[in-house]
Amino acid sequence: FLKGGAAVVSGKGDIIEAIPPRVDFGVLLLYPGFGISTKWAYDALDSFRQGKGKRKAIEDKQPDEKAKKKSLAGSFAEGVETWKFSNAFSPMLHAAFPVYKNLETMVREAGARYVSITGSGSCLYGIFRTVSEASAAKEKLQVSLNRQNATKTLYGMALHVVKPLETSLLLG
Repeated sequence: FLKGGAAVVSGKGDIIEAIPPRVDFGVLLLYPGFGISTKWAYDALDSFRQGKGKRKAIEDKQPDEKAKKKSLAGSFAEGVETWKFSNAFSPMLHAAFPVYKNLETMVREAGARYVSITGSGSCLYGIFRTVSEASAAKEKLQVSLNRQNATKTLYGMALHVVKPLETSLLLG
């Protein structure tokens, strides 16, 4: 990520293969007003998987890494509506923090083509066809969320619209 653009990351996060970046859409970022501890998230994910009996199945899987990377890169290049990417933390975070599922629904209803949670939590994002669509969704969601904030359900909520960058910004 230090070089910017997009990449397929594998291994333990140490194998990074650049792919062509996408800059043809707008992104709406939502911070729900609270953070998620990475340690808590991974501990909860382990417990969630063990409760579902998935730990052994995950360890036994030997995916063809080359085919998986090609599939990820190919999917990323296609229309956002076709993306099948998933975040392993989503089911566990939805169970522990129902606000994530509620926000996902609101963002989809505002016109997002794809919605997911960043990393192990904390933020949620929606992908829109254009930056202007993302901005319109932000305005619509702010009105709705302001009504909810009046009842103190989401204190500290923040929404930001961004355009994907072709290269990273280095802040010094």
